[in-house]
Amino acid sequence: MSIKTFPNGLRLGVIEAPSERLVCVTAHIIGGSQSETNYQSGVGEFLSRMLLCGTQTTPGKEELERRVKEHGIILESSCGAENILLTAVCESDKAPEAIEILSDILFNSMFSSTDATATRNAMLGDIMNLSDSSSYVLSKLTNNTMFPRTGLANPRFGTTTTISRMRAADAKEYLTKILTPKNTIISVAGNVDTDEIYDLVMRQFYTRFVENTEYKKLKYVAKVDNIKQNIVTRNKKYNQSRMLISFPCEDYRNVKRHALTIALPILQKHMEESLSHLDFYHTEKAFIKRYAYNGRLSFELVVDSEKTVEYLNELVAFLKEATAKMTEIEFELEKNVYITSLLETYDNVKNLSVAQAREIAINKQVFSVNSEILNASMMHVEDAKDLLDNTLDMSKATFVYLGLPLGEDEISNIINQ
Repeated sequence: MSIKTFPNGLRLGVIEAPSERLVCVTAHIIGGSQSETNYQSGVGEFLSRMLLCGTQTTPGKEELERRVKEHGIILESSCGAENILLTAVCESDKAPEAIEILSDILFNSMFSSTDATATRNAMLGDIMNLSDSSSYVLSKLTNNTMFPRTGLANPRFGTTTTISRMRAADAKEYLTKILTPKNTIISVAGNVDTDEIYDLVMRQFYTRFVENTEYKKLKYVAKVDNIKQNIVTRNKKYNQSRMLISFPCEDYRNVKRHALTIALPILQKHMEESLSHLDFYHTEKAFIKRYAYNGRLSFELVVDSEKTVEYLNELVAFLKEATAKMTEIEFELEKNVYITSLLETYDNVKNLSVAQAREIAINKQVFSVNSEILNASMMHVEDAKDLLDNTLDMSKATFVYLGLPLGEDEISNIINQ
């Protein structure tokens, strides 16, 4: 495992895995929805889709797909809150072709108006479908409330207004903004030779950046420390109330994040047991979202509308005593399962390559599965209890509610009891 930094700031990470038949090449570009302006909200997702619509050497989506299939390459693109990703998975001997294709896409994409129209219409359809998803609406409102006036509040798919006016030139302009050597990490994992990969990346990426240009390095959203309790309600004609309660938690850089992740299934189990005596419909799901410098622990809840107040009283009472019944035995059991899941996850060249790229982008170091396993194995139940006790602070809770009218004062009285 090694990181090589080219003179212009482009970084390359290589994980040699001789036992693997496959290779994954990842182009990780720091950007994503966090780097969008309000006027161009959704342009990152728009760009990630446009990148698969053809290049100057393979004009058209079908031509690009044919070229990729000729080499047995599985090609994917995606936009996240903090990055644009292009991944190419192939057999080891096709790594040069995979690197060449990714380079061709990033430096020679066509951005035709015809493809832009098709992409725009597809995204507008997705936005309409997402507007009917309570999970999406709850998550969007939560990020708007927890991380206001930051890029983390930007919706990944934009809005119908911003996407309706999106043009091919917008995607090209956004790519020009974020595709700089200092924002780009190439990560390769699999049965490869580091020196050979270095030469390929130098020819296909390093030499294609314009010389004598001042390249801007994009910054991640800084840690938001001043989060205070906030309650957002929206009247919706649901038979059940839909809610999301979120708390700021450890970010990606914090090695103790493993303790919280290990404890999550225990927390979920205890929560369900604590609420099992309730004889009306309710469901609850706990999950964590982590960014480079921020994170949130969330509870997505659904309950019969007329029982919302009774249910919330029970739930808040549980959250205030969430760690009381957590034992060392059950933590150790979950830790064993978690370590196995880590080994299973990273026994995959794509996951390994993507994780390497993120580690280089955020922590500026190579990704090591052994280090992840070691950090996880060193966690104890007391670490989890300390993290949970500090995290489940009602003074920092963000509560988003969709359902029949329920006043903010009434909700505030419940969670502050």
